[in-house]
Amino acid sequence: MVENRMKAVIMAGGEGTRLFPMTERMPKPLVPVLNVPVMSHMLRLLYENGIREAAVTLKYRAYDIMNYYRTHDTSGVRLCFFTEEQPLGTAGGVKSASDFLDSDFVVVSGDAVCDIPIADAMRFHAEKHARATIVTARKSVPLELGGVVCHENGEVARFVEKPSWRRVLSDRVNTGIYVFSRDILSEIPEGVFCDFSRDVFPKLIGRGLYGYADGYWCDVGSLDAYYSCNRDALENKIRGMSFTPEENFIHEDAAIAPGACVRGASVVGAVRIASGAVVEASVLMDGVRIGKDAVVRSSIVCRDAIVGEYAIIKRGSVIGEGSVIENGAVLETGTRIGAGKIILSEDIILDNRIFSGAEGDVFRDFGLAGNVKTELVPSFLTRYGAAAVQTMGRKAVFFDDGTPSSDYVKNLIMSGAVSTGAVCTDGGEGFYPLAAFSVSHTGADFGIYVKSMGGDLHKIYLLDAYGFPAGTPRSRRIAAAMKKEYEVSLPADAAREDDYYGDYLHYLVDNAKPLRGKLAVKDNACGQAFYAAASLLGADCEVGTKSMAADGYVFVDISDDGELEVSYRSGDGGYVMIDRWHAAAALIKSKIAGGENVIYLPVSAPHALSETVRTLGGLVKQYDTETDADSESLAAASGQTWQNGYASNLPVWQLEEAIEPLQYAAIRSSHPAFSWIVPGETGGTRQTAYRVIVADNREDAASGRGNLWDSGVVGSDRSVAVRYAGEALKPGKSYFWRVKTVTNTEGESEWSEVKAFRTADRLSEYETAYYPQVKTMEFPVGITEIRPGTRLVDFGKDAFGQLVLTLASDGTRDSVVVHLGECLEGGRILRDPGKSTIRYHRYPLALLKGTNTYRIKIKKDKRNTGSAAVLMPAYVGEVVPFRYCEIEGYEAPLSPASVVRETVHYPFDETASSFRCSNDTLNQIWELCKYSVRATSFSGIYVDGDRERIPYEADALINQLCHYGVDREYAIARRSHEYLLQHPTWPTEWILQALSIAWYDYLYTGDSRSLESSYELLKPRILMALREKNGLISTTTGLQTDDFLRSIRFKGQIRDIVDWPHTGILGLGKKQGGEDDGFAFTDYNVVTNAWHYAALKQMEGIAGALGKQDDVAFYASESDVFKKRFIRSFFDVRKGYFTDGLAADTDHASLHGNMFPLAFDLVPAGKKQNVVDFIQTRGMACSVYGSQFLMDALYEANDAEYALHMLTKTDDRSWYNMIRVGSTISLEAWDNKYKPNQDWNHAWGAAPANIIPRRLMGVEPLTPGFGTARIKPQLASLEWAKATIPTIRGAIRMEVENKADAYILKVTIPANMDAEVYLPLPSGKYTVTNNGAPVKVSRVKGEPFLYAGKIGSGSYTFVVN
Repeated sequence: MVENRMKAVIMAGGEGTRLFPMTERMPKPLVPVLNVPVMSHMLRLLYENGIREAAVTLKYRAYDIMNYYRTHDTSGVRLCFFTEEQPLGTAGGVKSASDFLDSDFVVVSGDAVCDIPIADAMRFHAEKHARATIVTARKSVPLELGGVVCHENGEVARFVEKPSWRRVLSDRVNTGIYVFSRDILSEIPEGVFCDFSRDVFPKLIGRGLYGYADGYWCDVGSLDAYYSCNRDALENKIRGMSFTPEENFIHEDAAIAPGACVRGASVVGAVRIASGAVVEASVLMDGVRIGKDAVVRSSIVCRDAIVGEYAIIKRGSVIGEGSVIENGAVLETGTRIGAGKIILSEDIILDNRIFSGAEGDVFRDFGLAGNVKTELVPSFLTRYGAAAVQTMGRKAVFFDDGTPSSDYVKNLIMSGAVSTGAVCTDGGEGFYPLAAFSVSHTGADFGIYVKSMGGDLHKIYLLDAYGFPAGTPRSRRIAAAMKKEYEVSLPADAAREDDYYGDYLHYLVDNAKPLRGKLAVKDNACGQAFYAAASLLGADCEVGTKSMAADGYVFVDISDDGELEVSYRSGDGGYVMIDRWHAAAALIKSKIAGGENVIYLPVSAPHALSETVRTLGGLVKQYDTETDADSESLAAASGQTWQNGYASNLPVWQLEEAIEPLQYAAIRSSHPAFSWIVPGETGGTRQTAYRVIVADNREDAASGRGNLWDSGVVGSDRSVAVRYAGEALKPGKSYFWRVKTVTNTEGESEWSEVKAFRTADRLSEYETAYYPQVKTMEFPVGITEIRPGTRLVDFGKDAFGQLVLTLASDGTRDSVVVHLGECLEGGRILRDPGKSTIRYHRYPLALLKGTNTYRIKIKKDKRNTGSAAVLMPAYVGEVVPFRYCEIEGYEAPLSPASVVRETVHYPFDETASSFRCSNDTLNQIWELCKYSVRATSFSGIYVDGDRERIPYEADALINQLCHYGVDREYAIARRSHEYLLQHPTWPTEWILQALSIAWYDYLYTGDSRSLESSYELLKPRILMALREKNGLISTTTGLQTDDFLRSIRFKGQIRDIVDWPHTGILGLGKKQGGEDDGFAFTDYNVVTNAWHYAALKQMEGIAGALGKQDDVAFYASESDVFKKRFIRSFFDVRKGYFTDGLAADTDHASLHGNMFPLAFDLVPAGKKQNVVDFIQTRGMACSVYGSQFLMDALYEANDAEYALHMLTKTDDRSWYNMIRVGSTISLEAWDNKYKPNQDWNHAWGAAPANIIPRRLMGVEPLTPGFGTARIKPQLASLEWAKATIPTIRGAIRMEVENKADAYILKVTIPANMDAEVYLPLPSGKYTVTNNGAPVKVSRVKGEPFLYAGKIGSGSYTFVVN
């Protein structure tokens, strides 16, 4: 390689926080890849490309890096070190080395591995006369790195730092390797923070900024990247690093004993591995020792760490430098252990919650663990005892396991406690359950039990007043309290009691009886001794095994070291294995005997304790123990801001720092409500209490202080729509809130992350909050040259959006023509859609000389910008739906990156829902309808498509249910509903549908605020004012008075619609049938009256939700009477189905006249099959709007097979036809011929988006806010189906197999939710199991289902054989 005059700057100052704990004692550039520091690989590459001198900018652990390279090979590159006293950023760091740089230079990263030919990049830089060249690499997931888009000549067109998917411009990313002309230093200020990506490159676009791409590159900035880099090196994907042809890299000084196994692309330094050990796909750094029969899988073990014999290190774990994992310890998946930690032999580390700091290393969730010679020293233990008193209370009981060292530790802690004046009792020698029992029996505030783990290692158990582990938060509070000074009182001698054993044994024997079981003991010496003692006390006792617990035994296992375990099969079917149950049971009995009927149990207490309380006649209430968890706010993006549709990096509380307008989800209520997802993976998890805080500054919230409102600990399972009860919020201010929960399985959570929100400039007591519309950049899936100079661009799917083009001109061509459209005809965009509203736009575009970016300004359309239309906000601008773009008259090359559609929509989470089944047609229909919900949300309110952009109740109702089915989003539906209450539309049924929308909003969210604010507006929409003397409603008999019309806020007369369109309108000829199946319109309409009944039932529920009991009774009575009246008036007993009107007016029967009564439970008893049979004769004789209620009716009637047929049929009146004609959004009608002026972007045609999750998969809320869900799949002949269904409490996940010999339902219910499960009724004999255990089921009267009972949260597998 020819020597190059250029010098290099190596950026090596980063801390590498994402590599923790690897970087806790090792700077990131020294992290080894194939046992060689990352920076050394870069030095080798520089030397190979002719560079002989380099400046190294340092900050974090600068001395370690300098010292290493003063004593190790630098691959022939002379190094000069520059240390930053304060962070200067990438550009600022280079500026600090400016005296070193006397010509053009290269900047590289000291923590990246690559094989990029830097010399070629330098030649490219010189040939282009560039000021700066960014070396790029291709990455399939470019989210965490700067995205770079270049023109064909290599000049950089755009640069986006760490884009979200919606802003991904290309797969080329910034590697942090740059070639600079020396004059670039003039662009960098002196001595201040300056970043190339943020501060320098944006100013250089168009001024000599180029991009160069070639070779492999990996930023070793995360644990995943570190794994990948080592694997790539082993697979010889990195030129120059082909160290070994073997499967693994093993250092020549490694000592691997016979019988040990290293496999699966492992990197092993100078280590020792004992016989029987297994190392798989892992990295072991120098000095590591792996003990006999230990297992290390897909993990990283840092320098000098020790993994003991039989220890198990599971996938994704990282063990810090010098840490010791003792014999038999287990690290579960993903555990990270900091440097210098000791994990004891009995520990099972379930996650990465490891305390840091010298003394903090000994704290555990159960208390303390450490070495009495080096960690649990006398001064520490006495301070611990004093701090425990200050934290837990002034009365304590102390026990030890009988060893001299444990007695010594106990006495030190006790001396610290008594020095504060505490009342302490020395229980002497004992075992853990005895200590737990004694704390509760004596009324102590806390207890201590000390146990020797062998040698100098000891565990110290801290027990609360109920004998339960005090938990991590209390341990943390004790740790904090140890830093304080205490007033020392005159110590009193600790009292000594020796009668705990007898009391303990009596209580244990007595408390076997309330559990309806016998005592069973293990067949060993200690067990036999316990058996004899218990028998003398009158216990019904046997010698046996733990499996006896299945028959209701209380099983006592006394191990050889004196520890004791109690097992019991609880009433909920699960096995309880607890070593403290009996202590709590003793407390229960003593409390009830003392006259206390209400028993407070920790939420983490097993079910058996609740059974004991109830058996003894007590009432259970739960209090909080403390463990770690997280709560997730419903309004997860309430702190987010957007700039003209794109997510901004600025949070709402820094809004004042922006000079341009930003958008955010403004909270419009002075007393908002909060919702969260309750944490907990354990089966049966229920929230039992919560605490919410609200602060007007981030610091208070982060410290757990609610300076505006602190709810206190509220004993409640409510996790949705919890109302703020502090002083009224002020307009235009930012606020911060957090929540912590208590559950019956996992105790008290940690505080959730601090969530921010900002109020609107005007507040009321209640008004719906909503998100702003957002934009997503989308690139073509294909560009086809139709003829020279004309290209057809296909974005793959139709969407409402705007077009941005980057085009070049040499001045010889001054304009192009841009065509936008939704549909093709003959391979070109359809330019004459005729009477339909299929969109087509044409835009001439004048070109400027050079390369420029143009935004096509969408022109205003008078059809959808009238007084009733919802207009696009100014920050978004006008949009048009289009899939295709033709660019005519453009000769230059056209790349996908130069044609961007900015799609506009309401925020949407594509991952919130999913559905797949054995029928591919249905899979395609699901995808069409799910996408339709996102695509048609462009206006921020549900509208009727692009033609009018007017909200209608019918559109809103179907859109609401569909949105609930595909995303965990509720605000846009409520906003649309409340808009329509003020701007109702003309159809009678749609006025009535306001009740349905209001009820579904409450049912799916559990939030009654909208019901409260709109109650008086909803009542007149039941249309009681249109009741005639016969008790039926009518719009044509003169009852539409001015007072009535004012009450529903409508100007003009309302009219019955049944379905849409009718014959002879909107392009249909007088002889062309409409979509109402020939419905006979008369004064008394079966459809409008069916909707009237539905509104009465819903108003009964709404009144109940608001506690208006008089109204509940009124509407219940009215609905009961009206149902009988409806059947008498419209049901033809002779025919067995409904007619469209009264018998005196018509004998015509239609699909609509029967499907609505069937959907609303208006069919007379025993006549449902007659109505279903009639409906099947009519086929799909309704519009796409009517199909929603046809499908509801069929599933209500349990006719799943015919419903599946209607969902999946492929004629011209089917959802599949929408796909066949080329639309990617659901249509307004089945086909153009059924509504010639139809839109190709209408969400009311997307009913399967809610029918599939609600009906086919059978998931619906039974109680508000999904407190209880119904799981009632109706797969019909589908062989299998699986789905993820969003709810406000979290996702329900299901898999169903519909085999000939077995039906299998797998379902996962989120925490704080119950579900009632229904299974199909087989023909003949059957058995039903749940998670392998037999289940008692009952047949559902009149339905082909078995009721399998109510389940709590967790995962279940039901099998019907």
